[in-house]
Amino acid sequence: MLEIKNISFSYDKKTNIINKFSFKVKPKELISFIGKSGVGKSTLMSLLNGELKANQGQIIIDGVDITIDMPQQRPIVTMFQGENLFPHLNAIDNVLFGLKTKFNKGRFKDIDHKSYSKDLLADVGLAGFETKFPHELSGGQKQRVALARSIAVKPRLLLLDEPFSALDPELKFGLNKLVEKIVNENDIMAIKITHDLDEALTYSDRVVLISENSICESSPSLITKMPPNKYFIKYFKNAYIIDESSFVLSEKINCDGGDYSLDFNVLSKQVKGHLYEYSLDINSQTIVYYSSIDLDQTGSLFYSHGDIKGFVY
Repeated sequence: MLEIKNISFSYDKKTNIINKFSFKVKPKELISFIGKSGVGKSTLMSLLNGELKANQGQIIIDGVDITIDMPQQRPIVTMFQGENLFPHLNAIDNVLFGLKTKFNKGRFKDIDHKSYSKDLLADVGLAGFETKFPHELSGGQKQRVALARSIAVKPRLLLLDEPFSALDPELKFGLNKLVEKIVNENDIMAIKITHDLDEALTYSDRVVLISENSICESSPSLITKMPPNKYFIKYFKNAYIIDESSFVLSEKINCDGGDYSLDFNVLSKQVKGHLYEYSLDINSQTIVYYSSIDLDQTGSLFYSHGDIKGFVY
């Protein structure tokens, strides 16, 4: 288990950008950190991986205090937006690179590095790509190699700092599904920073919203029923809460009071985890609609002005 206890940090020793943050992550949990730029998400990642040192507080993994440990001593690996592969090494040598470092050499001395790395590449869908160099790989393939390299050293905690944000939606969700599988099968913990609402809601056990004055969390299923407080509502701006299982993200549907019935036509539907994502035509506007309900091709969404608790103007 990861335990973060009352962590605080400031760059200028005056104003804390992270202020007494406490949090726990259990094995096999995948947590998404969301929030506007500049609120401290990446700073918190840097505190966890040892790039920054906390002004106060503790970071504990499996009962061991690692607060003052050097980055290479921590059972933590970070994946960034750039895959950061070594251009002069092929895929399999990139994956096994971490096995040879000073702090990992002893841990992996009794295994066949090549065979182990080959199996990892197969696990991420790259069997047969062992001798390919980074310049010979697509963006998605490079991130798969980076993912294999990240899990090769068997971290207890995997940090994901928007590693898939530059990829197209199909690749992004495919790789998120792969991360989900790896986290579960290897009994590790994962924390992900994302600005992608779909990604946070679909591939997370919990969503943690970090803002200037608060840190709050919820499960994706609860967020899709009703954002738990004003901070979530403000972050998921332009959200209309329709009923106990649905909400609409819309930019320009007006709401002036009274009861409403919105007639819709379904333009498209995709399965996103435990939800359906619809593209709906409402009053000649295309909006995105998330629901646990399988809608008919046409219909109406009913709600009362007094019940629109999630409307943000």
